[in-house]
Amino acid sequence: MSAALESAAAKRGREMAGRVKEHCPELVPFLKELHALGMIDGWRSVTYCGPVDGAPQYHAAPSTLFGNELLAWNAAQKRKDRR
Repeated sequence: MSAALESAAAKRGREMAGRVKEHCPELVPFLKELHALGMIDGWRSVTYCGPVDGAPQYHAAPSTLFGNELLAWNAAQKRKDRR
C-alpha cells in the first residue's frame, strides 16, 4: 500500500472512530472485541455509523446481518411496529 493510500485509510479510520464514539458509544467495546478476535482490522472496517434514518435499507433476514447493519435493521423494525 502506498504512503498516500495508507495515510488516507488512517484518516478515514480516525474519522470513523470519532463518529462511532459520538453516535453509538455502546458499540466501542463490541468493535474492540471484534478487533481482538481478528474479525476486523480496525476502525477502517467500520463502514457506517450514524442516525438509523440515514442507514442503508436492508431486505434480509436478521441472521444475514451483522454489527451496525443488525442494529439498524432492528431499529427500523421497532419504528415499523410503532406505526
